[in-house]
Amino acid sequence: MLQLPAELVLKVLSYLSLSDLAKFLLISKEWKEFVDLNEVAIFHCAAFLHDFIPSRTTPYSEVERMYTERSLKNVPKGDWKAFGRRRLWIKQAWMGRRPNYNLEHIATGLEVHRIKVDEDEGIVIVTTQDGNLIVSGFEATDGDPLWALPEDQIREFAHCEYEKGYLIFDRYTGEREVWRLSSHCARDTSETEVVDDSKPDDRQLRCHESSLRQFPTTTRGHFTPWAILRTDHHAHASRFVYPTLLVTSWDQAFLYNVPTGELVQVIDTLQAAPGASPSGDPSLGTIFYVEQSARHVFACGMLGIRIWSKETGRAIMDISSLQSKFGNWFYMMEPMIEESPSNSWSHRQELVEYPVRSIHASERREHQIEERFISAHVSSCGKHLAALTVSSKLVIVIDFEKVVPNAEGTQDTLQSHTLEIQLGSPIRGARYLAFDHGRVAACTDSGIYVIHPSFTLSNDPTSPPPLRLARLPFFKELNLLASISCLQMSETGLFFNWGTSSDLGEVHIPETEDELFQNLRDYSQALEKQNGLRTLLRQRIMLPDGPAESSTVWSINFVPLHV
Repeated sequence: MLQLPAELVLKVLSYLSLSDLAKFLLISKEWKEFVDLNEVAIFHCAAFLHDFIPSRTTPYSEVERMYTERSLKNVPKGDWKAFGRRRLWIKQAWMGRRPNYNLEHIATGLEVHRIKVDEDEGIVIVTTQDGNLIVSGFEATDGDPLWALPEDQIREFAHCEYEKGYLIFDRYTGEREVWRLSSHCARDTSETEVVDDSKPDDRQLRCHESSLRQFPTTTRGHFTPWAILRTDHHAHASRFVYPTLLVTSWDQAFLYNVPTGELVQVIDTLQAAPGASPSGDPSLGTIFYVEQSARHVFACGMLGIRIWSKETGRAIMDISSLQSKFGNWFYMMEPMIEESPSNSWSHRQELVEYPVRSIHASERREHQIEERFISAHVSSCGKHLAALTVSSKLVIVIDFEKVVPNAEGTQDTLQSHTLEIQLGSPIRGARYLAFDHGRVAACTDSGIYVIHPSFTLSNDPTSPPPLRLARLPFFKELNLLASISCLQMSETGLFFNWGTSSDLGEVHIPETEDELFQNLRDYSQALEKQNGLRTLLRQRIMLPDGPAESSTVWSINFVPLHV
């Protein structure tokens, strides 16, 4: 093969993965020399093959804009081989197949409620149970915060939103304060101006002056007042996806352009089902959670998920929670074949991959139960929807727009586009959901999970779409799992609030692996019996909601520890 033209050999090698190339280099000294001589071209193609770059012609300068500095730390500029290996490491670590490690972020305080992470800026933002907002460094496991608002200037248990340097949190009176990273304000050349009605008020300006006096030595992680959005005081659920903030009340959705502070759209009659009369009976009920993409608005209500088109302002689709089978394929975690890793605080792998069993819908009985969605998130591309139910069931709808009735009145079936994953036993509740970077993370009273679905539907109806599932087996204290109030994913880290390391092991009740899988076996057997699931769910153990006595930010990190 070495006698072939170099261009033809390079064409053949462009179809080899990084693992195949590693084996190929061992064939002979001559082949290793050929690969070394053409390393840039060969490993550039490998990066494309692994979907680490969008095309074979992507320059390395684009890579530095696509990925965070943390993920590329110590990767030599322009080194496609080192870049590919680092990206593959991170991808495998997220699947529980490479070492990963935990950090306790003490600088975020001890009463954490909500968490936002900006890996590009290297900051972690939290609101607290007792009414504080704190910004700390990404790697800061001790020491003082970078910045904070004066105590008692925001409400207890404040909800916050953050993206692209804009920080939003709510007041008791319903308004939303908008702050912006000071570093972004300084380098903004767009001349964007906030409308007069939304300019920062005196309270924000006084808080800013006080924070400057408290943190005078550095500007990193500092925020500047940007706007005040005077939302309806009955509006509660909100979601910010740059540049739009979505806020909903019982029957209306308000969309604000955050950089300008303008109300740009109102969607009325949220309670009216698609095609129904606006004056009909409420069919959504109390809204628990909202989400948005560039094209759609989503809301989780008592009876299901409703989706609206931003273009028309009309409801286009309902996903009822009162279904016994959401998808053609159902997945359930199985015990690990090999022995579980040792439970020690040092030198352990936090996220561990578990085997998964798939069951086709035709092999499952119909079970009429009361179900409810507690949250839903859409992928960054806006095509795929993930939702979590109160009984720890994850529902993923792939290419959900293909299920929406089109102009001809035809549609694919929801079931054919949906994957159903049971995250632990349904007798335990669910807590939080995140969906980012092509991964889904979920917290239930049985554990913290990371799920890697395939977003390509199989043409073979007898073949289940591939799916990988990993879990944090050492974060298993039942009352601490029930106290998790936030779960966030960055490019290289999974963040959540948890008890402090000094408290662990004192009063907390862990669920053993044997108990976890015995509950799953009971669930599997219940699925085979008439009304078996209804009987099992009468045993549901709903651990009480509420904050832990102490709660700080923990992260699981998926970059090599020593880089």
